Amino acid sequence: MNKLIMVYLATPYCLKVKSKEIGANKPDYYELDMKTRAERFVAVNEVALKLMKAGFGVISPISQSHPIATQCDVGGTFDFWEELDYNLILRCDMVMVYRQEGWERSEGVRKEVDFAKQNGIPVFYIDSELRLLEA
Repeated sequence: MNKLIMVYLATPYCLKVKSKEIGANKPDYYELDMKTRAERFVAVNEVALKLMKAGFGVISPISQSHPIATQCDVGGTFDFWEELDYNLILRCDMVMVYRQEGWERSEGVRKEVDFAKQNGIPVFYIDSELRLLEA
């Protein structure tokens, strides 16, 4: 058995509200956020599988947490998952940020990247084809 390089796969999950135009007062905000979460869950699973096929061990917190969050109606904000995510990052050799739409506005992704860097864990940025990208 070979020891795998373990990757923490970070990507945005929740819909980031950009203005008051979309907000809690809008009746479709909840549905739009839930749709965004489901789409991001599917997308990150596909990237996780590609990384596994490339020979990496993958920790994908959204892949694990989305079913729990939806079935048990647990909050999707980073605050709820923060401590668990940091513990998972510490067990990985690197963090890969899947730059799907919204990654640059994601408070959770920013905090995960900052935490990894503070702990000497390298951070890489990838697209859906696993190409390395600039931060």
